[in-house]
Amino acid sequence: RERLGPAMRTLRPLRRGEASWERYWRAVIHASTGCEDEAVFDQLYAHYAQAEAWRVATGAISGIDLARAQGTRVAVISNWDDRLRPLLCDLGLESRLDAVVVSGEEAVEKPDREIFLRTASRLAVAPNCSVMFGDNPKNDVEGAVNVGADAFCFGRDFSGFEEFFAAVI
Repeated sequence: RERLGPAMRTLRPLRRGEASWERYWRAVIHASTGCEDEAVFDQLYAHYAQAEAWRVATGAISGIDLARAQGTRVAVISNWDDRLRPLLCDLGLESRLDAVVVSGEEAVEKPDREIFLRTASRLAVAPNCSVMFGDNPKNDVEGAVNVGADAFCFGRDFSGFEEFFAAVI
């Protein structure tokens, strides 16, 4: 557990140029566990590609549905690999979203301005007319603010999706 976060940060350059991020995840697993067994990597990589490995945060679905019912466009911007889109579909989220922008597919990651500009374009909104709610102060909040968006941090500005959507919508 103590080695996972540092390994993910240190090895981040390995994500470039590969939508699946397999090379990155392989290196992260090795660095954080000391294990180079291909079967372990294969099992972990497959496990985290399944909806059963994840949970949707309380209030996320009802908040998204409420926002969209009121005419607000909703997107997910994620620093993740190409397994995210099928995961969102399996979790019942993709059909509720107006756009899904995945860094592994885009070859650009938050906090780079470009990923926020692409998302605003796909939503057909000006960046300064958008709101970002994320869990990372640097990648999500600073990145969004750098394109003129309002931005809030999960756990710091709002305790969760229910509180966020109640305040913003």
